[in-house]
Amino acid sequence: MFIITSLKSRLAKKDFKQAQNGAIFCVGSLATNKVAFDKESGAWITQSTCFLDFIAFDYNASKLEHAQVGDIIAISGELAQENYQDSAGNPRTSYKIIIKDLVISPKQSAQNAQAEPSAAGQARQNFAPQAQPQDVRSQWAQAPQAQQAQPAQLPGSAQVKRALSQRPASAQQAQNFDNLRPGDNWDKAIIDDNFPNDDDIPF
Repeated sequence: MFIITSLKSRLAKKDFKQAQNGAIFCVGSLATNKVAFDKESGAWITQSTCFLDFIAFDYNASKLEHAQVGDIIAISGELAQENYQDSAGNPRTSYKIIIKDLVISPKQSAQNAQAEPSAAGQARQNFAPQAQPQDVRSQWAQAPQAQQAQPAQLPGSAQVKRALSQRPASAQQAQNFDNLRPGDNWDKAIIDDNFPNDDDIPF
């Protein structure tokens, strides 16, 4: 028994037949090219083509049902010899590969080969990382000055103005304004008469 392995054969033809027991099997041939590098043209050229007949049963035959002529097929199988007579009665010998395992690689046309990179590029664009949100600290730094918190007015300024307009008549209840501090009773405060009017108060 000889084990045959072919990794880059192309399907040349296929034909499905039915055995007497009703089982479906596939017969066909694989084309294997012998290539060599041409130094003058700088390209690989085909020197010869070898056709290998095969037969596939059961699951392997069902996989070939979806294969097309020109598809690359990697196979592994047994080499079988068949003896027969031709129409003239002459003895003949042929060899077939009984496929035990196979993998099919569909051929790609030029249009499909160009469309695939475009689809891959579109997928990369769709899944490109979105722009990172701006740092909160930079947003504060770029915020207009008008939006920043204004300094609070001195506590008690409104109360002081109200106290100025409601001075008590009795001088004994007066209290020097210079001695007042935040938290004092501004409503009872009496401002020193050294200021001729309220507009001269420095605040």
